[in-house]
Amino acid sequence: MRALRLMICSFLVLYCVSSSFGDWDEGDPYKMHYPQLPDPYGWDICLEDQYLADDFTCIEDGYITDIHFWISWLDDMEGDPYIDWDISIYNDAGGAPGTLLWQLQQYTIQVRYYGQGLQGWYCPSYPPAIYNNHQFFYQVNITGILEPFVQEAGTTYWLVIRNNNVTDPYVVGWKSSTTAYQNPAVWARDLVSGWTPIVYSLEVYDLAFVIEYVMQIDPFLFFSPEESLKRLPSIIDSFKNLLCRCITEFSVEG
Repeated sequence: MRALRLMICSFLVLYCVSSSFGDWDEGDPYKMHYPQLPDPYGWDICLEDQYLADDFTCIEDGYITDIHFWISWLDDMEGDPYIDWDISIYNDAGGAPGTLLWQLQQYTIQVRYYGQGLQGWYCPSYPPAIYNNHQFFYQVNITGILEPFVQEAGTTYWLVIRNNNVTDPYVVGWKSSTTAYQNPAVWARDLVSGWTPIVYSLEVYDLAFVIEYVMQIDPFLFFSPEESLKRLPSIIDSFKNLLCRCITEFSVEG
C-alpha cells in the first residue's frame, strides 16, 4: 500500500509539473494579490507608441518565473505576437512606477487563443476611443525566464509592458481586467515624462495579467554550481509545496 501511494504521488507530481508550464488557467497557482482576469467585453489599451503599467502586490517571497497577460489586435488584424516585447518590473513610487528593478531578457513565449467578445479600443496617446472594434483575445505566456526577478512578500511592484513592433496596421493592445486593485493602470509616452492614469469617459481601468512561480525542474542545467547552491533552498521549498498540492488533490479526489 505504501509503495502504491508513493507511485501515485510521484505520478501526480510529474503531472502537476508537466501541466504547469506554459498556459495559465483559472485555478492555477499565482503569486500576486489575485489574478486580474480579462474582460471579454472591455477595452484594449494600445501597447505601441506608449508604455502601460499596472501594480501588483507579492504574496510570497521568491522568484517570478512566469508572466501571463492578455492581448487583442486592433480591428482583429493579427500581427506577430512573438517579437519585440519590452517587459520590466518597477518599484512603487506613491501610486506609479518608480525605479527600474528588473528587465526581461532571455525567455520563452507562447501565445494561445483565449476567447471572444465585442471589445473597444483605446490609445491614450492618440484618442478618440473606438467602440465595438474587435472580438478575439489571446493569452501571452512568458515562461522559462533564465534570470527571474526575486520579489518580497507584502511589497507592491509595477509590471510595465510595451510592444516595439510598429508594423502597421498590426497594432496590439493590453486587455482591461474585470477586477481592480489599488491604483489604476497608467500609461506613459516614454520613461522620463511621467505616468498618467488610464481614464476614459470618467472610468479608470486595470489591466489583465497574472504573476506566477513555477518550480524549475532542471535548474542545474542553466546555472553555475555556486548559483545552483544558492537557489537550492527555494527549489526544495517549491518542490515540497508542489508535492503537498498534488497529495491534497489526490486525497480530495478519493
